[in-house]
Amino acid sequence: MRIRQLTVGFVVGLFVVGSLLGCSSTARSALHDDVAMAPKPIATPDLAVDMVRTEGEMVQPATVPAPRRMYYSQARGWDGCCGLPCESGCSDWHVRGLVGWPFFTGDSTSMEGCYYFGVDAGWTSPCCWGVDVFARFFGAEADRNIAVAGAPNYTGTDSGEWGTIGIKATWQNSISNSKWFYYAGIGPEHYWNTGYLVEDDGFGGFAEVGIGYVLNRHWRLRAGLDIHALSTKAAQENAADDGDRRLLWVFAPNVGVEFNF
Repeated sequence: MRIRQLTVGFVVGLFVVGSLLGCSSTARSALHDDVAMAPKPIATPDLAVDMVRTEGEMVQPATVPAPRRMYYSQARGWDGCCGLPCESGCSDWHVRGLVGWPFFTGDSTSMEGCYYFGVDAGWTSPCCWGVDVFARFFGAEADRNIAVAGAPNYTGTDSGEWGTIGIKATWQNSISNSKWFYYAGIGPEHYWNTGYLVEDDGFGGFAEVGIGYVLNRHWRLRAGLDIHALSTKAAQENAADDGDRRLLWVFAPNVGVEFNF
């Protein structure tokens, strides 16, 4: 219950901070100099008068209607040429998938990764802050050192699989108003594992950083690094440490594709 309250408070606090920093749903853009400027009417005479004189009489003045006044656009949607849609005041929903490879470090840890993949689903606001729910799955094989009295240590392996689900706050921004962008995210996660001699579940922290490229309004490519910090008893290198929790760090370079709608 405490974790749930902290998570809700974290997300609510994110949007409060975003509002204080000027986040709003009004359209804004860095793509065009004339966006968000005051209307600029094209100066034209309201009435053109042509006096026509003939011999002995004055002809009724001929009137020409003034041309229709034209204005620059005050707000435009994202035109696809550069930057991100959120930088033009557009929010969106998205789903993404990724694959990568995990690396592990921590006390009593000697592990090799087998696979890594995950999915995200979330929303990005018009000020480029967002919220995602995510899931990650990976496998790993751990070395085992088992001490036997009066004999050399026995070395073996302990294999298993991991799963995590969580929620993260996200931020993204274009690089020099181009189609390249960078992103970051952070949030809590719940993990579990199966297959190890000692199995457990618990909570940890998640963070991500990376870069991406906008293909079009709906599709983007991403490449980044996922970081997990998990307090776990599983996959200990030394059998004497079984039952003790330690901080396991997981670093997973990955590539992915994103669909926006």
